[in-house]
Amino acid sequence: MDVHNLDNEKRCQNFADIFTYKDSKEHISFSIINIKKRTVLTLSTKYEWHLQYWDSGLYRRLDERLHHGVHLWNTFSDEHCNISKKYLHNANKIDICTKHDDYFELFSFTSNKHLSPSAIMALGQLKPKVSKVANQLWFDKKDITLPMFDHLQHNSIPTLPITKIVHTNKIQFGDVILTAKEMATIHCLLELKSIKEIARYHHCSEANERKRVNVIKEKFNCANLPLSFLFNALRIQGVTLACLDAYIMSQ
Repeated sequence: MDVHNLDNEKRCQNFADIFTYKDSKEHISFSIINIKKRTVLTLSTKYEWHLQYWDSGLYRRLDERLHHGVHLWNTFSDEHCNISKKYLHNANKIDICTKHDDYFELFSFTSNKHLSPSAIMALGQLKPKVSKVANQLWFDKKDITLPMFDHLQHNSIPTLPITKIVHTNKIQFGDVILTAKEMATIHCLLELKSIKEIARYHHCSEANERKRVNVIKEKFNCANLPLSFLFNALRIQGVTLACLDAYIMSQ
């Protein structure tokens, strides 16, 4: 299919009518990549970006993005960073990728604002709706698929684990080992829940929950420091991303 296909342009416009707010600088793209059939279906609320992405040949590096989970664009290759600087003016861009049998769903969100953990969680909840709308727009498709590049092999798409299961109730991030309850506390903190709410969740006293938070801080070398230091340490160690993956992929 020609990337400039008028039918696909119309579908992108319909997609934008549903998911674009007035004067918003945020935009989304949604793609289904069928590994077995080697085809791609894609929609974007910003049709110009859709054309720039495909005309630049960046789709040849699509395999970099096909990893189940949540991924920031600044972790991809220089080609992705360069096109982001040129056309998106260094906007924050994130992929939420899920694997389903022989295909991947790739939900991409771009914003000129900082993407907080709570914002990314909200995007995870939005993804099923985006998928449903996209499939409705594609329902009457004729020839709107794009061929995949030749060198992408199904077996060449690895998983990138960022956690290690130490025991059944413990998880390791680098040199840090967390218990299941500590991970649950971190989940709650990232959801901006109060100590009182977390204590209620664990059926314990607020004093015990504060002790647990302090133990977590000590493990990440930020004892007696504000939570902002802990959040930064969690981000650096990959804990935040793992929590977001677990939350979003369960939706």
